[in-house]
Amino acid sequence: MELIGGLVMLKAVSGYIKKCENFKEIIIYGAGIAGHLLQRRLDEKYNIKINYFCTSFEDYHIDRETGLEVLNRNQLKEHLQALYIVTLGITYSQKAYEEIKEYLIRTGVYAENIIIDTNNWVIHEAKPYVDMMGKLHVYTVSYHITKQCNLKCKMCGQLLFGLVPRRSFSPEQIEMDMETTFRIIDKIDVLKLIGGEVMMYTQLDKLIELINAHHEQVGLLEIYTNGAVKPKEKLLRSITRYKGNIQITISDYGELSVAKDAWSDFGKSSNIRINILGFSLKDKEGYKGWIDCTKIENLGEDEETLRQKYNTCGQRLDYVLEDSVIGKCTSFHMLNYALKKCLKRDEAVYINDDISDEEKRKQILNLGEDNVGLDVCKYCIWGSNIRDSLPRYPAAEQLDDMPR
Repeated sequence: MELIGGLVMLKAVSGYIKKCENFKEIIIYGAGIAGHLLQRRLDEKYNIKINYFCTSFEDYHIDRETGLEVLNRNQLKEHLQALYIVTLGITYSQKAYEEIKEYLIRTGVYAENIIIDTNNWVIHEAKPYVDMMGKLHVYTVSYHITKQCNLKCKMCGQLLFGLVPRRSFSPEQIEMDMETTFRIIDKIDVLKLIGGEVMMYTQLDKLIELINAHHEQVGLLEIYTNGAVKPKEKLLRSITRYKGNIQITISDYGELSVAKDAWSDFGKSSNIRINILGFSLKDKEGYKGWIDCTKIENLGEDEETLRQKYNTCGQRLDYVLEDSVIGKCTSFHMLNYALKKCLKRDEAVYINDDISDEEKRKQILNLGEDNVGLDVCKYCIWGSNIRDSLPRYPAAEQLDDMPR
């Protein structure tokens, strides 16, 4: 059994999964970043082919990246004898995993055919690595191309309407940072363009064209929007010209997302995948609402709790590029800016530093291997064991007045 920090790794159970492949279907419950990572690692490392993905909220469709069918969980009564591997999003919640297991058992799946202890697999398998050809692979890079937004959410997850400045970056910087990143990192499995609201960045079409020139270095280009801004024709042309795998992900905030139908129509007419995250739909079982993260305070967790929190935190698989700095988790930049702290150089990679690209590559690898928590972990509720007990609120409630 391969153990890391006392946790069972994927290698230790791969033999069991391989045996199951011979006589039952294998379904990964979760079709997001983590689910695709696990599917790829099972295939590449252990020659294990899964049969389906499954999701809680999306309708049945064909996954563009793998060609696999993605089932809605209402279809699972036809697959009760399958082996289910539950692999949820990058923000870990043991409670969420247990709730999925309970749902599967109620549906008729045997408990022994459900694997939920997968979070540590994802974290370990998502670390940056250098392949046999000397190429540096990074699983995800989320690129903050603007901190401007057209909404004013009370509980903005980026704290843009409270503690964090709503900044803009020049097109010259955005493009140079993207080029530099492609020079340092040879393969990015998932490159996400995020904000703020990306539609506020007026040169988005040109950025997509730049990425298109490097599309062979990108597994999936994913563009996140709140669906509240109708896309311009020049942007749609750039999207349709993209030669690689591309997806538009819309956070559906109900009446606020006035451009959702326009995006959906574009997806159908252009054969572009439009992924709609239904944050406003209260009748969806499993969706709990937003957490209020606008009050930043030291949670008072002891060193052992902080160590466990960091080592099991799925946000570590999502590197974030913002303002010429690659941070090692989703909340790194936001929490540091909220606390008015400088970004610590041993916790980040300054991609425009006057050092060789090879040194920067080593720094990126070191970020993945470092098992010491970040300074801001002390303030982060997302990886904390208190997260599941916090109250939830309706998504995207708007402020009446701008706070600044």
